[in-house]
Amino acid sequence: MFFERKISKLLNVFFLWLLMTHKCSCDEKNQCIYNHEDRIYTAICSDKKLEAVPSNLDRNIEGLYLDDNKLDVIGDSAFENTPNVKYLFINSNTGVHITPNAFGPLKNLHTLDLSKDRVVNVPAIKFPESLKLLNLDGINRIKITTISYLPELKSLSLQDCNLDKVPSFGGPLIHLSKIDLRGSLNKLENFTLDSLANLCSLKELYINSTASIQDSCECLRLNQWIKDNKIFGSNVTCGSIKNDKTCSTSPSSTFTETYNSCVLKRKVTTSISVVSTVCYILGGCFVCAVLLIELYIVCNRKNYSDDTIRAYLCCKRKING
Repeated sequence: MFFERKISKLLNVFFLWLLMTHKCSCDEKNQCIYNHEDRIYTAICSDKKLEAVPSNLDRNIEGLYLDDNKLDVIGDSAFENTPNVKYLFINSNTGVHITPNAFGPLKNLHTLDLSKDRVVNVPAIKFPESLKLLNLDGINRIKITTISYLPELKSLSLQDCNLDKVPSFGGPLIHLSKIDLRGSLNKLENFTLDSLANLCSLKELYINSTASIQDSCECLRLNQWIKDNKIFGSNVTCGSIKNDKTCSTSPSSTFTETYNSCVLKRKVTTSISVVSTVCYILGGCFVCAVLLIELYIVCNRKNYSDDTIRAYLCCKRKING
């Protein structure tokens, strides 16, 4: 009995040493915590000193926290095993290279946070078109001049991204209602009002009041546009102009044309959505009506002749194609 206890202790020490000195496949999974916060199945892998996205995460997770790690490269296959992720947080990693198609498997991604990451290749990344919230705060190793077209985007944060102007978006963002350009590193010296022409649903625009917009006329146009369209946000302090009469505060013809095109697309999209919803409801009502008629006939079958029933069934087959 004495020797059995000794052997048991020695085995426990051995296995403990084995776990501490060798990474087992189960260890990679167990270092992440799983929960169902707000009914969203989430894997929390924050601050685990990870150098890569864990390869054996639960396939059914919808939320994934990878913040405060040491991620080096996020490759094209990083999220192949977690295609259901909708909420992804990769913020506060010291230096990470993201390949252009890394987010390709995430067809339903809703929220992406890359803030305070040292990402050097943002313009090359193909973000999922399903994205609604994108946070790129503090990414300033390279100027973000373009962002891939995101037709569903509603909120974009670009604080302290060393911006000299608003990035181009590749097309009208008819759902974008909020954009944040604050931060002392965003000088916006080359800002033009035309850069906001594709944002026809904008309701909130945040810019430092001390932004260094070089063209005072553009600065005045921005403040006037914010006022006329009742955009929530702070006005920018504009430099002095020698002759106010030479500076028009009206938007340029290019801005007006692009902005009106964006508004038209928004109206068409909204109309299509309404029509689709109505058709869906009416289609459901029609199906219910057919089922009710059929149920009524079946329940009262004795009251109908065989010819009447056959005629009804024939009509039903023609409707169903």
